[in-house]
Amino acid sequence: IGVTNEKAVGILYIDDRGYRYIGLDDLQKFMEEENEELKKQLSNSHQIKMKRLQQKNRELKKQLSNSHQMKNQQKEFMEYLEEPIKIITEGNPTNISEYTSAKLDTLKEVLQKYKEIIGGNNDQ
Repeated sequence: IGVTNEKAVGILYIDDRGYRYIGLDDLQKFMEEENEELKKQLSNSHQIKMKRLQQKNRELKKQLSNSHQMKNQQKEFMEYLEEPIKIITEGNPTNISEYTSAKLDTLKEVLQKYKEIIGGNNDQ
C-alpha cells in the first residue's frame, strides 16, 4: 500500500510471513539480515555434508586396507599349501619321505577348494 500524501514516508510492505516494513531502508535491512541467516544455514549444511563425506572416506579406506590385508593372507595361505605340493612334485628325494601320496592329494584338494571359495585361481 503506498502512501499518497505530500509527505510520503515510504511504502508499506508485507512479506509472506506477515512482517510489515515501512520504507525501503527497513526492507533492505531485513533482506540483508535474511541473507546472512541463509548464508549461515548453507555454511552449516555444507559443514555437515563435509563431515559425512570425510567419515565415509575413512570407512572406505579402512575397508580397502582390510581387503588388501585379506588378499595378502589368502595369498600367504595358498603359498603355504603350494610349498609341500611343489616339493613333492619336483621329486626332491630328501623331502618326499615327509609327505605321502595321500597327503599330496589332500593338499591339492584343500588348495583347489580354497581357490574356489575365494573366487578363482588367484595365481597373482
